[in-house]
Amino acid sequence: MGGIFVSHRVNVRILAAVSAVALWATACVKDNNTTAPVIAKDNTFVGYSDPATQQTTCGNCHVLKQETWAKTGHAKAWANLQASGHASASCDQCHTVSGLTNIAKDSSGYFTVAADAKKYYQDVQCESCHGPGAAHVAVPDETQPIPYLVSKDTTLNVGCGMCHSGPPHNPFYEDWSRGAHGGMVAHAVANTNCWPCHNGKTAEARFGGSNTYVEASNSNPMPIGCTTCHNPHGSDNTNELRESITVRDTTNLCIQCHKREPFPDPSNKYGPHYPAGMVFLGDAGWFPPGFTWDSTNIPTHSDPSVNKTLCATCHLGQINVNNGAGKLAWHYTGHSFWAIPCVDTAGIDSTNSCDVSQRDFSACTGSGCHASQDAARALFESIGQEMSYLTNTLWVDSNGNGKVDTTDGGLLAKVPPTEFAADTIITTAEGALWNVQLVTKDKSQGVHNPPFEKALLIATIEAVQQRYGVAAPPAVQALIAREGSRLGVRIAR
Repeated sequence: MGGIFVSHRVNVRILAAVSAVALWATACVKDNNTTAPVIAKDNTFVGYSDPATQQTTCGNCHVLKQETWAKTGHAKAWANLQASGHASASCDQCHTVSGLTNIAKDSSGYFTVAADAKKYYQDVQCESCHGPGAAHVAVPDETQPIPYLVSKDTTLNVGCGMCHSGPPHNPFYEDWSRGAHGGMVAHAVANTNCWPCHNGKTAEARFGGSNTYVEASNSNPMPIGCTTCHNPHGSDNTNELRESITVRDTTNLCIQCHKREPFPDPSNKYGPHYPAGMVFLGDAGWFPPGFTWDSTNIPTHSDPSVNKTLCATCHLGQINVNNGAGKLAWHYTGHSFWAIPCVDTAGIDSTNSCDVSQRDFSACTGSGCHASQDAARALFESIGQEMSYLTNTLWVDSNGNGKVDTTDGGLLAKVPPTEFAADTIITTAEGALWNVQLVTKDKSQGVHNPPFEKALLIATIEAVQQRYGVAAPPAVQALIAREGSRLGVRIAR
């Protein structure tokens, strides 16, 4: 006779609730078999259940979150502060669990408990972002402390920027606010098709983030914020990033958004759209017939053996800016994402519109790629001049209307207008126009991948000359012959 197997369904949430209540109940009750004094903890914040092992009370049920959080810088916040040599009472509000950094009242947590209980509230624990958890521990099904997505809201005292801010030492929020990620592009947020990259909520979900936060039910888009790219609960990537910044492919965190419209499409009326990531990889633009490119044949910015953090090396370079008295005026955190920011004695120019002579190229030297800032600046200028020379050979938009006219300059102005017809065929002229826009709209002056962009433009000029019987000036021909040979440029004849 076969055995009888009985299956029992277990309500995990009820089990978690019972366990949590038990944990909370026993956390502050004196053991009758010991003479140890009762430690009076806060009545709203639960903090650590075991400070010695950094076991949070929340983590007793949220086991996976506890495991990943324990590896983050937040779990080392108190120890690092003490080891810094600069610890002071003014630092405690951001290095402990208290009501000073979230929606709870100020009179709670680390700052109100007795000295022997303070260790339960050291470090940036769950409740530093989620708010007081006692009610949730007592009745998990009825209350759930959830965080805010906003990067900073001073009216509510919530958001990463409440702690990660403050010049001159820690202006992450201020730098972020000045850059493109901290703003909203009106026409992009008005179009839901653009939200995967232009709405912080959608982008965070795209990178595997949670959709459980206070603003989740609000249909309004939000900027690309701190938690869009960083996972506060921890990750296997550096700086708790949601995706890697060291992989040289389209899974790279930066490239996942900065790769839009790299190739010509007859239905596209606007040209390339933020294709920098694909240019960086050497896989963008219109390739003339017979043109090939091995993106690994010349070490450049996109070579991970030379530039290990790729985009982040230049775009997240940190700079200490001193004032006229030689004291720190601003520690630029890189979170404006300006590769060569404008600096002055007051700090960082919020417009980032200065002349190249005033820009800081220290990210180029810190990476070990260039010997000095002056050397990097000179190379930046020379690359830009070469790229302008080549793009102007193809097209100069003399009247600024964004269209190729017979009155414009360059080879494309000599091409029959019918070659730019709105149809399903990408002509040589249209491909060439795309490549010009690929370089000029990039706004990096070609430095994202100089060998690739130069080779592509040279091949494009040759293809236009061959297809339409037009000739570039002798100086351009000499440049094409010299650089084309060096770069190994080949096209179909």
